[in-house]
Amino acid sequence: DLFLDAPIFFKKAILESDEQWSVNKKLVDTREKGLWRSIPKNFPFFSVEFGTGGGFAHVIEDRDTFNPAWGKSVLCGMLGEPAQVVLRAKRAPLHVERSRVEQFKKMWHRFDWTRRLKGGDLHAKFQQKSKS
Repeated sequence: DLFLDAPIFFKKAILESDEQWSVNKKLVDTREKGLWRSIPKNFPFFSVEFGTGGGFAHVIEDRDTFNPAWGKSVLCGMLGEPAQVVLRAKRAPLHVERSRVEQFKKMWHRFDWTRRLKGGDLHAKFQQKSKS
């Protein structure tokens, strides 16, 4: 399952990143303290989260050399798609985009943490568990 492998892909990519990230800790695990308690205030950072269970982050020390599409490139690698094609792709017509959104929502439905929020289909079930 690709979703379950995502933490492995991103951990490896962060640990193998360029020397531009060498002064601060390379990999910050946000599962224990959460993102905002894991990164110093006012520091630029890259972050990736995996549902409600946390994820990984890293402080960006040199904004000028950091590629803002780096995370997208990692995703392209996970999906087996060439980054140069995906990152330069033009937008599809609106009806095609809507169809893709619906397909994506169906594919990731069981991982959608927003379903636990008020108004979501799992909100009442989640509330009952937290009370017991």
